[in-house]
Amino acid sequence: MERSTVLLDDELVREFDRPVATRGYGSRSEAVRDVLRSHLARLRKVEIAEGPCVADLSCAYSHHELELSERLAAHQHGHHNLTIA
Repeated sequence: MERSTVLLDDELVREFDRPVATRGYGSRSEAVRDVLRSHLARLRKVEIAEGPCVADLSCAYSHHELELSERLAAHQHGHHNLTIA
């Protein structure tokens, strides 16, 4: 394991120490490793999500609902990338 030194201002340390104590971490180092893992996982998701994205939204509805098709069409026209099928 590699040792690193990080300088933090007093307020940030106090704020960080609260979840360290309440979530049962054995040390600040353990908590920092957990935070870094979580942050790096989110960065990986962002890198993956930067490519093209395709989605399909399907809904079942009652054809007897008054003016529903008009309301759905109006909503669809307000969102140019949304297709209701």
